[in-house]
Amino acid sequence: DFSMEAVRAMWSRQVGGVRLYAGPMFIFRGFPQDVEHRLVLQGGAEYDFKMFGLPLYAAVDLQSREQNGWSTNVTGQLGWYLDGGESRHRTRMFLELFSGHSNMGQFWDQSETSILFGFGTNF
Repeated sequence: DFSMEAVRAMWSRQVGGVRLYAGPMFIFRGFPQDVEHRLVLQGGAEYDFKMFGLPLYAAVDLQSREQNGWSTNVTGQLGWYLDGGESRHRTRMFLELFSGHSNMGQFWDQSETSILFGFGTNF
């Protein structure tokens, strides 16, 4: 079994067409105990743009986890806003590439690389 309880503080700022964000997360209780009392640093950027008249976005997220020796997880995403990107609840289709230590519970100490095709909605 894997579990964690954590507190996260995030800073976000819009700079031109780019949204930047960063912040720490502190895991105050976790199982296995190797993840307890550990720090995670996260940062990233999102950029909305148009190409061939399509509303697109590109994003990158970086996470460095103390329990994995501060190695960095990298997630990149390229997507298309299906509703034009004008709505608060933007629906999107995306291709995602992940490389780093697994975010999936009991596999937290294993490295992996994955490609994901997905759909998402902002709430």
